[in-house]
Amino acid sequence: MVGDHEILFAPFRLDCDNRQLWRGEQPLALQPKPLAVLQYLAQHAGHLISKEELLQHVWAGTQVTPKALTVYIHAIRAVLGDSEATPQFIETQGKQGYRFIAPLTSTSSVVSSPFSVASPEKAGAEIPHLAPGNGQQPAHLVGREQELAQLQEWYTAASAGTCTLGFVSGEAGIGKTTLVNRFVAGLRTTGQAWIGVGQGVQHHGTGEAYLPVTTVLSQFARGAAQGEVRAVLQQHAPNWLVRFPALWPEGENNPPADALPLVTPQRLMWELGEAFRVLTDRRPIVLVFDDLHWSDTATVEWLAYLARWPEPLRLLMIGTYRPADVIASGHPLRATIQELRGKGQSAELRLELLNKQQVHDYCTQRFAGRVLPSRVLTLLYRRTDGHPLFLVRLLEYLVQQGFLTQTEGQ
Repeated sequence: MVGDHEILFAPFRLDCDNRQLWRGEQPLALQPKPLAVLQYLAQHAGHLISKEELLQHVWAGTQVTPKALTVYIHAIRAVLGDSEATPQFIETQGKQGYRFIAPLTSTSSVVSSPFSVASPEKAGAEIPHLAPGNGQQPAHLVGREQELAQLQEWYTAASAGTCTLGFVSGEAGIGKTTLVNRFVAGLRTTGQAWIGVGQGVQHHGTGEAYLPVTTVLSQFARGAAQGEVRAVLQQHAPNWLVRFPALWPEGENNPPADALPLVTPQRLMWELGEAFRVLTDRRPIVLVFDDLHWSDTATVEWLAYLARWPEPLRLLMIGTYRPADVIASGHPLRATIQELRGKGQSAELRLELLNKQQVHDYCTQRFAGRVLPSRVLTLLYRRTDGHPLFLVRLLEYLVQQGFLTQTEGQ
């Protein structure tokens, strides 16, 4: 339930009362001053806000240099995954100021803006609503046919023995996870490959080493082939079994910390590489690591290690990441990708915004073949720029609020 003082701009939620920015259920770290700047801009979405107005409102007359404002805008963009060159949230208007340009999904603390929509009463639309149901609409994927074909090519190469590391990149909400999930769902129907999915988790300070990797191994070790996987790990990667509780059999006691042997990171990587070599002799393996921009360094190093594996390996590794987050945080993933790409040891698939025809195709799928009026399609494209998540959220909002309705099949 959206509170009385929350501002929603997909996929973010700004809790004005508690002064907290959220991405889904994940709280994001943003200092009070940048947060106040973001709130003021979002509350005046669509309006050009001068630097003087921001300084006056946020600092309440306290003397501060305009450069401080520039630093705070940079901090906001880093958290949102935004960029000054191709902004999706905050647009810079030369020396005049800034404009918040993202569509607002829902809010009750925003002043009037160009993004407002006439109410159904004013529009005279007293007709049945398009039922929003429980909000869980079927996943529709348009405009990604070539990308799906590229993922299939990666899998074909991997299943033939060429270990393949592929990165799917793009800004927040562009559809990286949706694309990979669709591809993986197709593979699952064939039953030809073992598939594991790990997730990078945003953290502050040092993250747990190999967390996404142990998540994947735990899935294998507790799955249908658990006996086979555990036997291979026991023989070829014993230090993984003893160090990572997620891989232990049910009910097995934890060994004391001082009983663990001293093992180098290189030894751990080699052991797991050997285990995957044996496992992939039996069946191709697909590993998916979502949000690598939040992953720990050890996981990134292990992926690079396998990408350089000298022997045939029927292994496909797919990692998704946001380039803006990698750059802003100084994550080692950036240097790793550049090195691997330079040596031809990895591939990358960068997702772009949908074009106007693809927005039209999505809407047609979303509403079961019903064609929306052309001016509505134009409005949706103009307000979202073909950003998939913004498009989905804006459509759902229009349906749920009754702004978009149907009558006599139209």
